[in-house]
Amino acid sequence: MDYKVIPLDHGQIPAFVDHCLEVFQSRASRSYFESHIYDDPESLSNLSSILVVITETGSIVAGLRVLRRRQYFHSSIRVTSGLAEVSTKSSHRKRGLASSLIAAAISGPLQAGSLALFHTNFSKLGDFYGGHGFRSIPHQYARFQLSNRSPVANIATSGPCGAMVELDLSSNAIAHDAMTLYDTVCRQYNGPVCRDLAYFQTWVVNRLRRVESIRVRAVFGDRLLGYVFGNQIDDDQVEIEELIVSGNDYDVAIQLLSAVSTPGQYLRLPLPILLDLQLSDQGVCIEQDHGFMYRPMPRCDDVSWERYFNHPDRNVFWTTDSF
Repeated sequence: MDYKVIPLDHGQIPAFVDHCLEVFQSRASRSYFESHIYDDPESLSNLSSILVVITETGSIVAGLRVLRRRQYFHSSIRVTSGLAEVSTKSSHRKRGLASSLIAAAISGPLQAGSLALFHTNFSKLGDFYGGHGFRSIPHQYARFQLSNRSPVANIATSGPCGAMVELDLSSNAIAHDAMTLYDTVCRQYNGPVCRDLAYFQTWVVNRLRRVESIRVRAVFGDRLLGYVFGNQIDDDQVEIEELIVSGNDYDVAIQLLSAVSTPGQYLRLPLPILLDLQLSDQGVCIEQDHGFMYRPMPRCDDVSWERYFNHPDRNVFWTTDSF
């Protein structure tokens, strides 16, 4: 059978989404895959970064999506490219289609960034991507219970830090304040996505709307002091998908985390955030995630990325930005 690697055409978007649904089956909904195109401010204007393998009949049998991001590294901002939806229909596997797509991406749309970065199941696919020049970046996560809880955890109540409210990112003014605070906090770490207002009000807002289990809370004093996105995974655990706190203020962090969890629940968040906020000094379970992988691209002007990535105490990637 003859195969051809081509960039996606606008009219093929429904077929690409159908392909993803078939390959990934029940792990995600149609709206999930559609959001990766329609909610990403850059995707629709750059569909050629989605590569697909078609047969002689024009059917899509494999594909991947390359996306462009800006990310913080060592207090500076780098243009990066990510990989997502790398997929092959079961009836067309073992024919090198995924490798052909990766090679086409490396010589094509991934060139737009100085680094190619993405997350995968390392135990299953680490060797495959390693064969294409990608290396693992260590990330650490903490699973813990709050040893101190704030009594001020309800909407519209006030405490010593400020008032607890929902964060309305549809408001330009509030979204701008959140973006400013996010920038101040996240440039201390290696890996967070650099966001603009359009990204906050499309990608972030629509993801929060789509994932109904996420609770969004913020603390306001005379200004925005911090906010949190907490996703209740089950009765026992809340995934902290984002926690942004001005000045590493412990009391604000405790007030926010108390608002998205109940006594006895475990919280999970990037270990560097827990350490900088000094949230817990006992009973912390540390998890290692080797699934973040990177590959320097020709545009990369710094060959010493290992000195950043080999220090997991500064590596942070928020689940909000998962692609």
